[in-house]
Amino acid sequence: MGYKPETFKEKEIPTAGNKITAKVAEIKSGVLKDFIDKDALEKWKNSTPDDPCIEVVVVCEDGTQRKRTMPYPADGAIDPRSNLGKWKKAYGVYPAEGQDLFLIADAEGFYQFQV
Repeated sequence: MGYKPETFKEKEIPTAGNKITAKVAEIKSGVLKDFIDKDALEKWKNSTPDDPCIEVVVVCEDGTQRKRTMPYPADGAIDPRSNLGKWKKAYGVYPAEGQDLFLIADAEGFYQFQV
């Protein structure tokens, strides 16, 4: 396999608001520093590197993967304004492997979670 630009074709960019179905393929559990780069951790408000969290991996119908990292409180009391709380509001339940969901294209054509 070599570089052959004559075989390239441009990928169609979805229009803003376009929905795509997806399925939760995996949920990884750990602490925030396991999933977030050290420099990026500074941007996480009200979080410490050792906060428990999950990383949700979804596979879209077009074969692409998206990931979402979400901290959760040790006491299990989920704030509805947190990412987990917003996930439940958008999809009806907290993340679970095998869960069907949808993503919506943003103004730049990237599919985003609804949280």
